[in-house]
Amino acid sequence: MYQHRRALGAAALAAGLAVSTGAQSQANGAGNDERIVFSSPLPGGGASVSIVSPDGSGLVSLELAVDLEDINRTVWSHDAVHLLHSNTLVFDANGEVFGFRPAISSPDGAALHVLTLPNLPGDMYCSAWSPDDQRILCNTGDDGGLISLRASDGGGIVKLTSNPYGGQDLAVGYSPDSSQLAFLRSRPGPDNGNRGDDQAQREALFVARADGTHERQLTDWGLLLSHELAGANWSPDGTSFISVDRHGRLLEIAADGSSVRKIDLDLDGRYFAATPDYSPDGSQIVVAVFRSAPADLYVANRNGSHARAITHTSDATEWIPDWAATS
Repeated sequence: MYQHRRALGAAALAAGLAVSTGAQSQANGAGNDERIVFSSPLPGGGASVSIVSPDGSGLVSLELAVDLEDINRTVWSHDAVHLLHSNTLVFDANGEVFGFRPAISSPDGAALHVLTLPNLPGDMYCSAWSPDDQRILCNTGDDGGLISLRASDGGGIVKLTSNPYGGQDLAVGYSPDSSQLAFLRSRPGPDNGNRGDDQAQREALFVARADGTHERQLTDWGLLLSHELAGANWSPDGTSFISVDRHGRLLEIAADGSSVRKIDLDLDGRYFAATPDYSPDGSQIVVAVFRSAPADLYVANRNGSHARAITHTSDATEWIPDWAATS
């Protein structure tokens, strides 16, 4: 499901990660107690990880003592004490890639711990935490389903889902009340000639009980953006999800499946949105936006109004943001 190339390493660490107390997020900005972590693909392959305040200030790049896969997804633990990096590259004695493995670090990139998991298949993608931050959720195995394992040592593996279509399940995570598990399920289609079978892949959002049973499909196949930039996130109150359709337009999906609402960003001209997330209080969203250049991160009100860029790079893409209250 994901493209893999060896990373070249992250940028040098800026002058510390300032985390201070402040007001909760408001319609015109957020306080200093919130941070957005995101990834950027590197020109030669791999990815870097950075953290920025919701107003675009305090940008720092993390120095991670690992190589990251191109489409890396880094997410905060619920208590904002740790970061989960979806895919680090583990090499064998000959310098060949052995597998793609989750790694956990502190918010400044230090205290990094890679779960090597030698007895699991090589291709893994770990994208969510358990409600108590003691376990992580990964997709792996012959059936592409989700497993839960201990964040400390990778032990205690519990099978949660199985993908019946030959694709993979991507963990969105648990609902705020911990009663439900959400995931994106891929359903590969036939090869489209020179365009490749990635173009035929279809994605749908599912929810299940916390143990993975009693699955329910919330969206039609083919509605949501698929492949590397597939993504969705729970709202803080658990009533909806934020995601993107295959045309790059934001969608808010009711958690009970009763409605799908399009959100238009108040931006001039054409744009393509990807990988959105809610602010901790649910009043705002952050999203990667492609316009005439590589994607920047934008913050907007929940209804799409007052959209403004918080990153401004002309030669790098910032995407897959995760917004958290850090104190």
